[in-house]
Amino acid sequence: GIAHDFNNVLDTIAQATAVMEIRDGTPEQNAGYLRMIQNAVRRGAEIITRVREYIRGGTGEPRAVDLCQVIEEALELTQPLWRELPNVKVERHLGPVPPVRGNPADLRRVITNLVINSIQAMREGGGKIAVRCAESNGRVVASVSDTGAGIPLNLQKKIFLPYFTTKAKGTGLGLSGAQRIVQALGGAIHFTSEPGQGTTFTIELPKLEEAARGGEKKAA
Repeated sequence: GIAHDFNNVLDTIAQATAVMEIRDGTPEQNAGYLRMIQNAVRRGAEIITRVREYIRGGTGEPRAVDLCQVIEEALELTQPLWRELPNVKVERHLGPVPPVRGNPADLRRVITNLVINSIQAMREGGGKIAVRCAESNGRVVASVSDTGAGIPLNLQKKIFLPYFTTKAKGTGLGLSGAQRIVQALGGAIHFTSEPGQGTTFTIELPKLEEAARGGEKKAA
């Protein structure tokens, strides 16, 4: 899982660097790519910090998190991966939402994995990625949709299994890790997919006060 998430960070750095080498960009454009690289380095440092916490027996104290802000950061991190692809459009539909209880680094990893999966699903023919975040039925709901290849019906039941992957260089730990993180916060992750039409992954998390009440019940 660590290798999977760290590779995502390195892919961002490699892609941003490659674009800077190929293009004779303006100082403003180059500054933008440098910011992306710096952000990717910070995300890599966060992963190492979480590893240290795990080794020491800690889990990282959850706190109030703006899920829309986390989504914006994940999109910025993955921007070098989708910005240069032909015919790929990214749409944001991010409304103001109440905070959720979680670890920002973990939630960012979840969203980043979903966005990268969508990018890879459309690498050949292009299409649209739509990222949404809103409050619904007392929960904060975020989704990542794409118009890519979709998931074959015979593989859909295996998607969240550890080590299952359809990618030549995949670890099979991205979605299983995302599911573990979301469920540990009292949330749920699910998807709908139609082969040849696209896929939508949806995350539901309790609002901060609901999550706090749930923690009190468990403690009692």
